Parts: sequence; C-alpha cells; structure tokens
Amino acid sequence: MGGKSWQLEIFKMAVYMAFPVSCFYFFNRPEIFNKVNTVKQQIESTAHLDTSLNEDDMKALRKLRLERAMQQEIKWREEYAARKRN
Repeated sequence: MGGKSWQLEIFKMAVYMAFPVSCFYFFNRPEIFNKVNTVKQQIESTAHLDTSLNEDDMKALRKLRLERAMQQEIKWREEYAARKRN
C-alpha cells in the first residue's frame, strides 16, 4: 500500500516546483513585456493632452450636474418619506 507513495510525492514535488518556474518564464518573456509596456506608454502619453473645455461646455456640464443632483435629492426625499411612513 505504501510502496508507491514516494513516486506520487516526487511527482507532486515536481509539479509544485515546475509551476512557478514556468509561470516566471512565460510572464517574463520580452515579447509580453514589450506589449504591456507599449500599452502603458500609450496611456501615459495621452494623459497630458489638452482636455480643457470652452465656456459653453462648462455651463452645459454644470447644468447637467445640477439637474442630476436635484433628481438625486428628490429621490432621497421620496425614499425617506416612504421609510418614515412605514
């Protein structure tokens, strides 16, 4: 019964050792590193682009934010009133 258990233990040890080594090999290949690094550089290079809005856009944005805040306030008041009634 216990005669072959050492072979299973050797196999398990080999798998436990091979898995991290193979992951390290796979994820540290230059091709993958360059792909990830290229995407990261593209994101960082576009972060500094001018995204300023003109005055009309700012007014429209303020109006939308105010409308959204008003709708949220009305919703909260209705929920509060409904809870208070129960």
